[in-house]
Amino acid sequence: MGVKRAALKPNRGKKPSGIKTKSNPTNDVISQRLELITRPDFSEEFYQKKSIPKGKNKSNIKTIGVLTSGGDGPAENAAIEAIVRIGIEKFGYRVLGITDGFKGLLDPQNRVLEIEMSHINGEAAMQRARQILYSSQWHSGSKNGKGIESLGGNILRSSRTDPVQKNPDGTKHAEAVKKTLHDYGIDALVVLGGNGTQCAALDLQNLGVSLVFVPQSIDADVPGSITSIGFPSAVNRGALEIANFLNTAQSCGRWFLVEIMGQRYGMLTLGVGRNARLGHYFEHPSQLGPPVRVDSIFTEIARPMSDIPLLIQHRKGHGQDHGVLLISEGVIFEDAQPPRETNAYNRMLIEAGDVSRWVRQRLLTRHDLRNTRSVSLGYSLRGAPPSAHDIALAQHLSEAALELVANGAFGRMVGVEFIGKTSKITIQHPKISEVAKTMVALDPQYCDHVRQLLEKNAD
Repeated sequence: MGVKRAALKPNRGKKPSGIKTKSNPTNDVISQRLELITRPDFSEEFYQKKSIPKGKNKSNIKTIGVLTSGGDGPAENAAIEAIVRIGIEKFGYRVLGITDGFKGLLDPQNRVLEIEMSHINGEAAMQRARQILYSSQWHSGSKNGKGIESLGGNILRSSRTDPVQKNPDGTKHAEAVKKTLHDYGIDALVVLGGNGTQCAALDLQNLGVSLVFVPQSIDADVPGSITSIGFPSAVNRGALEIANFLNTAQSCGRWFLVEIMGQRYGMLTLGVGRNARLGHYFEHPSQLGPPVRVDSIFTEIARPMSDIPLLIQHRKGHGQDHGVLLISEGVIFEDAQPPRETNAYNRMLIEAGDVSRWVRQRLLTRHDLRNTRSVSLGYSLRGAPPSAHDIALAQHLSEAALELVANGAFGRMVGVEFIGKTSKITIQHPKISEVAKTMVALDPQYCDHVRQLLEKNAD
């Protein structure tokens, strides 16, 4: 009984800034919200559209540039396809693709290319994209999609280049960025990326660059949005892969400590654990897979590390000699924290698998748990093919970003948010200056809900 109490006790603390709950939602509302975070639904039942903010100089926009920065993720091609298609067909823009992220603005030669409809739709576009992505005419995704939105990867490529730092000779990168925009006639930028890219976008905006921002990250840790392009696909893929770990765990009588990316925000860990347990790793609820047993989750909502051996001992008492425990990259234990370094944007500088290996080593030395194995889920999720929910998310956010451009409402981002106390979602348009350079925090109620789902069979 002590194990169950320790595993399921409610967490107390300051209300996180990333999720606006305003009051304590019911268990059903929490479940519905988690479902919409991991599997966005833009049907009339759940989605209500807000009006687009007005800005200035909207009539001067003729050419837009699109780039992706930071870590890659699923459905980036879906977002690129939507920006090009809607930009051309609905708004009549000339669209320039900027390759290699902000590096393409600093050194634009052969990196700023016009993208036309023939580059994103049709068999010729698919063949070209396959050659860029795989150096081959074949790939592992769908061969019958109408365009590049069905492909994983990123035809524009990405980088982690800082667009405002100084060159070794003392000149500012920002000056080169402005020159590139002027030379190529780019009136506005659509920037896709995570929270680091969001900070860089704010720096550029403060220097006078007209831009809008679209959240793209498998971590879903971008301030101003409850989810981000790439997150639904990563959850989908991660939940499916947990079944493979469980098969091996059962075959060899092992306990797998599965580290999941997410920096300091464990929503991906929650999503993977929840969707695996519910069998939500196929595209539609009517195609549920078999539930996959996940024994517990460990996130930045602090728990004692002793909960792990206690839980394993408890499971063994009920005849279970194997299992899967999910550990967030940003995990915090009450009695210890993994060693971490951070960069200028406060991102943790750790290699995939470092945290789970650190946890396993402490379990070996302190609790003699020799039948544990540490593994990592991260880069395989970033390269996953996009799910249907992710493609829909990418298309809605991309169109909303172009509407901001058309209205001259620069310096804003698009993001998904809940409406009041309901489980309805909408696309909001906060100013980048109001949300960037902050951190989202995991809602303890969400964490408790998923832990109870996973650990309810502990007795």
